Amino acid sequence: SSTGEAVSERPATSFKCTTIIYSVALTAAGDMLAVGTAEGTEVYSICHDAQKPPLGIAPALLDEHRTSVCCEPLMFLELAAQQGGVAFSAHTKRLLIGGNQLATVFDCVSGATLLRKHREGRVRCVAISNDGDVVVTGGFDQIVELHHLRSGAQFSHFPTLCDVVRSSHLSAVSNRLALGCEVSGGGKILVFNAQSNELLHEWDHKKVVWCVRISPDGSFLAAAGYEMMLVIYDMRTYACLQTIKYPPLGGPAFVWSLEWAPDGTRLVVGCWNTHAYLYDVDQKVAALLKRRADAGGKETLARTALVAIAVSRCSQQCKLGLNARKAGVTPADRPSVDLSHVDVQLPPLLTESLKIKRTDRVYAVALDFYAQHLVVAGRDKRVALYLAPEEEQTESESEHDSHGGVDGINGDGNDSQPSSMQRSPPKLHVGASNVTDHFLQEEVTPVWDVA
Repeated sequence: SSTGEAVSERPATSFKCTTIIYSVALTAAGDMLAVGTAEGTEVYSICHDAQKPPLGIAPALLDEHRTSVCCEPLMFLELAAQQGGVAFSAHTKRLLIGGNQLATVFDCVSGATLLRKHREGRVRCVAISNDGDVVVTGGFDQIVELHHLRSGAQFSHFPTLCDVVRSSHLSAVSNRLALGCEVSGGGKILVFNAQSNELLHEWDHKKVVWCVRISPDGSFLAAAGYEMMLVIYDMRTYACLQTIKYPPLGGPAFVWSLEWAPDGTRLVVGCWNTHAYLYDVDQKVAALLKRRADAGGKETLARTALVAIAVSRCSQQCKLGLNARKAGVTPADRPSVDLSHVDVQLPPLLTESLKIKRTDRVYAVALDFYAQHLVVAGRDKRVALYLAPEEEQTESESEHDSHGGVDGINGDGNDSQPSSMQRSPPKLHVGASNVTDHFLQEEVTPVWDVA
């Protein structure tokens, strides 16, 4: 369950709207903010102190004094998002707005309306691809439609057999589509191949699922709703990796919104219990989960276990619960040793780093690319932008970075992003000196990456 302490600092900036806020969205660069309300959609330009670095700059380049920010009104669009949603494309400033019986794609650079799609029922959820070309809408008419803007009238339907489609989300490379649904008072999560319309997997939930989000690299799926808890699934094995329950503080702890940071390092959850929760993603655990998911045979599984042993030795915080002696692993063992019976207990993928207290239900949350700035909004009609705490580097990582060595181990994903889109090399640090009992390869120059 969530146990973090509520933050007492005031937000970096905040402003009030005239009606309840149902959805918020930040551009990846963090320079524009869209606020969806019952009256329309407000778009703001996020401004910064000219002497400070702008939003979106890598944390390593940040000045030790945090950036001061303010939001200036840019435009008002008479497109309501009541119980609907707003979403920015990551690589273009295209804004998708869904609400009432209408879905609209608006280009914030040219001012052009690229799509106006009328629906039979109220639009509840929207999703847009990184390039702004693929648009997904769903809602109370039980229909999920996927449009390709460049292809004109081309669109696809996804069979859901659900009462209401509450949430939709596209993976970063638009090859997976996740849906959160309501079915006869219960909930269901569906994952489709967005290109072939094939249903890949489904999970049943006891209560309605209000929000689903695929991680930027396509490895994990976060889901939440009326069960008052967050669930993390592995998108490769479809296994449940972690659950986090939320306490009903002054009201039900329903979850309407959650978002991954575009660089995949953090996750934010907005809860009806008047709190927003920010989590750090343990990159070491994420890398091990990817390698374990790729284990198609005993040899690969054994290699995964050996890497787990190495990580447990070089990081006190990564307690894997793997007893090498009981598993029969000795320095003489080859990677083909059978470790299929060994239960490798990994630490949690998510660790709470911040809890923000608001005065009323939190309906909407958003993060910029490097998760430096967090936007929270909801029934209090106020939009608040917070400065997220910087991620702390473990002692083993900082010592390792200062002395060189093996910089990362990366398990490839179906949706893996180019290295230019990542904050830094993957953070699974394994010092070569710690694994000499298994293998050792010395180089005359620093080793920056292995795979």
